[in-house]
Amino acid sequence: MKKMTFLLTLFLTFPTWALDGSTGSGHFDFRQKAERKQDNRWTLQEWLAQKDRNRMMDLWLAMYSPSPYEYFVGGAYQDFTTKDEAAGTTDRHENGIVTVGAYATVIGIEGFYENNIQEQISQSGGSLNLRVLGNAVQGTHLSINYGYRSMKTELAGQGTTVNQPFAGADLNMYLTRYFGISGMYRSYVAVENDVLGTVSGHRTEAGLFVDFSALRVFGSWYSDVEITQPQQQTESKVIRSGVMSGIKFFF
Repeated sequence: MKKMTFLLTLFLTFPTWALDGSTGSGHFDFRQKAERKQDNRWTLQEWLAQKDRNRMMDLWLAMYSPSPYEYFVGGAYQDFTTKDEAAGTTDRHENGIVTVGAYATVIGIEGFYENNIQEQISQSGGSLNLRVLGNAVQGTHLSINYGYRSMKTELAGQGTTVNQPFAGADLNMYLTRYFGISGMYRSYVAVENDVLGTVSGHRTEAGLFVDFSALRVFGSWYSDVEITQPQQQTESKVIRSGVMSGIKFFF
């Protein structure tokens, strides 16, 4: 009789237990608990569907993200004056320069050729570039470079070639989405030449540019200083300074 009374009391009080185990006015809802478990249940089907979605997102990013490879080619016209401090003369000249380059992520190579017919000077060379700031050449960036140039000249009254390493940096900064400023500095390492003696110098550029999609139109002021000192003779400094205007195409 006591057992029957205990079971009857337990049956009557069981529905008053709440969902969290405490007593309350509600009843224990097995269906809600099962639905919550179903919502949080991990399934192989859902994992495969999520994997497909991730793959589609990766494909979309690969299609619309900028390519890690960049290329550019450009040409410029230079109008400048040549001042020979040793001779005390100043002359006006003009020439052309062509540049090409390629980047893979932050590493790039660049080549140039400059021909000054009037002074019978030509330069060609290339550099290895490292972009330390920015994510694209046609974007705000700072790059450092180290390269080599070969300069053929008639400055000493006879033909000679100066092979010279150089180091430098270039900066592009966009002020608006399509307009910006640029700067470049290059220092030529002093080398010995049989005709010219010790040859050193540096080049500085500062300018503005405007982008029209992949095409850039630019203008710069520049100064190219060349210092030579033949043995047992006075140092000679030639300064070529003027304006440079041109275009550059990125692809």
